[in-house]
Amino acid sequence: MDNYRGAAYSYISAAAVQMGNTVLEVSADDGSLLVDGSSQAFANDAAEDSGADVVSFAAGYTLKRSTKGKHGLITVFDINLGDEKKISIRCNTKSMMLFVDVTGYFEDSEGLLGAPIGGSGSEGLGSRPNAAGYRFDMAGNWNSYGEEWQVLDTEPNLFQEKRFPQYPQGCVYESTSFKKNKSMLRRRLLLDSVDEDALEMKARKACAKSSGGDDAIMNQFCFNDVMATGDLELAEDPFYHVASSTAE
Repeated sequence: MDNYRGAAYSYISAAAVQMGNTVLEVSADDGSLLVDGSSQAFANDAAEDSGADVVSFAAGYTLKRSTKGKHGLITVFDINLGDEKKISIRCNTKSMMLFVDVTGYFEDSEGLLGAPIGGSGSEGLGSRPNAAGYRFDMAGNWNSYGEEWQVLDTEPNLFQEKRFPQYPQGCVYESTSFKKNKSMLRRRLLLDSVDEDALEMKARKACAKSSGGDDAIMNQFCFNDVMATGDLELAEDPFYHVASSTAE
């Protein structure tokens, strides 16, 4: 068995979405929502009890907050953009894992979502356009693809906090030192409170049930994440469900 207890891993710490001039930002620390930098007060502060709450924006978009999971620990923000286009941001407030699903066809999308590839007329994981406007297919070159779409200093930063590294500094793949934040300390407490052998058995069972047992890749994703965080309830997230997983 791999040494999951001593494993280090990266994760999404926040997600930001801009709709017109409005920027929504969700934090993985506690599932809190910022709208243009300010805390969003929903009309119904007891959404955890009622199941959902909805906020409408002037541009015609709606944002619904709800909870999922056996203990209601997954906070969900569903953004309905119309024309069957939706973005779902989910935060597991126990393990502080953040998931983003995008549904629908965004014909003008670019960046990590994918972009039209010049010449062939097809679409895929394209590079930034060169001087001639051509995009190169970067499928399979995952690190280079991520670096290609690093936010430039000439582009707007949607997040309230500008975290290291920022362009022109490149991505960091290895680090010998890091600052332990409250998220990491809470994850450490989760791991220290469980027996790893017992957790492995429970994780395999929970993830096999979650993924339907038919998708080996999603099953392994689920198992690795549960073992890394020590949180069995993480398997309840729709990301690991074969039928409802829409993330690309």
